[in-house]
Amino acid sequence: MSQKGEFHQHLVDAIRVNTSRKPFYAKITNGRSKILSNLLIASEYLLLPTAHYYGVKARSFNKQGIGIVDSDFASMADISPPETPPKYRNIASKDSLKLFYLTLKQFKAEALNDARQADFISIAKKAEQVLIEIKSAEKSAEAHYAMSIHLVESIGISALHSVIYAKQSQQQTVPLSTKLLKSQLGAISPLIVMAEKKIQSMHQLGAGIIVNEAPHIPFVSRYNEYLEGKMTEVIRLTPKH
Repeated sequence: MSQKGEFHQHLVDAIRVNTSRKPFYAKITNGRSKILSNLLIASEYLLLPTAHYYGVKARSFNKQGIGIVDSDFASMADISPPETPPKYRNIASKDSLKLFYLTLKQFKAEALNDARQADFISIAKKAEQVLIEIKSAEKSAEAHYAMSIHLVESIGISALHSVIYAKQSQQQTVPLSTKLLKSQLGAISPLIVMAEKKIQSMHQLGAGIIVNEAPHIPFVSRYNEYLEGKMTEVIRLTPKH
């Protein structure tokens, strides 16, 4: 386990990856991706104190073998190479982007209500449903929504794991799980639409930025395992160091 926790380590690794890939994407886009790379790296730096906070709050549970926070963030080890071209290269229409954000906005409102009631499995169910909608919108517009998909998958896996943590801790992890999920849901804002549109414009130029840097989160497969009664414990998303 990283000294400051896997959430913190995930951000440190993301900063390293995005910094190292910045010149490559800038070359493909004639420098147009630089501002996006800079904003992405800056946002990751700004999140480091938050990640450290959650790592500290989770430590006592982690020492008991309950993986809250520490088992919820994916490794950057298996991301795609920067040379990988984006599958889709379109920029979604204004109407498509508006509908996309309304979908996310509704998900956020309903999931926040579920979080207040510690109804974690309901959040996971809604995350699975909204992922289907976003991926359908991607296919229809032939435009990626990679950042949003990564965020919703992260929310979904945290919610799903929270069900297990609550059972393992006799409900003691519930307040921390609720707080973490509220923080994650807080990232859904109109800014995400602006970011997706900018990212899509880089995809149009052939740079697979964000698509290539989003690690695989096995939320959907694990959610299905849970529904089938096969998921009884949390499997770490990042191997132990």
